[in-house]
Amino acid sequence: DGEVRQVSRFAEVASIALDNARLYAAAQQELAERTRAEEQLRAAERQFRTLVEQLPVVVYSEPFVVGGARMWVNPSAESMFGFTQAESGQKNFWKTRVHPDDRSAVVAEEARCEQTGDPFRMEYRTLHRDGRVIWVRDECVLIRDESGTPLYWQGVIVDITDTKRALEREREVAERLRALDRMKNTFLDAVSHELRTPLAAI
Repeated sequence: DGEVRQVSRFAEVASIALDNARLYAAAQQELAERTRAEEQLRAAERQFRTLVEQLPVVVYSEPFVVGGARMWVNPSAESMFGFTQAESGQKNFWKTRVHPDDRSAVVAEEARCEQTGDPFRMEYRTLHRDGRVIWVRDECVLIRDESGTPLYWQGVIVDITDTKRALEREREVAERLRALDRMKNTFLDAVSHELRTPLAAI
């Protein structure tokens, strides 16, 4: 009877040990999978951050707070505007750099988008640190959580100065061509009139 109890107790302990070994193996496998997943996530994050930091546009993220500060601006802000990431990330700094002739329209559109949650899309002039004018296209969207609560704005700013200059040159050329066309028509009208006038006298 004592031997049976010992064997029974041994079987019970062996069963518990086997269950613990299975649980331990499952936990180890889960830990290994989680570690792999975390490393893959870190690698993807590094890859994404490297991509965003190398883009020739300004990428930014700003908290959803009326008058909030940019949380993050990629390094392109320095090459595009002449200001460091830290300077560009200060509260409302970007508004101080908007060209005075465009500022009221830009601020009004920003206020409207903050109230409605609509995407902000606008072309305007901004001032580089050295004072030169830069045309930009600024587009951002409001990111929300699963329940629809606004979290932050994410956006990009693209330098469109060369495009604007090319369009301005095109307009100037078109205007010169129209002026030349008007001069040609005036000349032809005068010549035509002079040629008809002597013949009318005969």
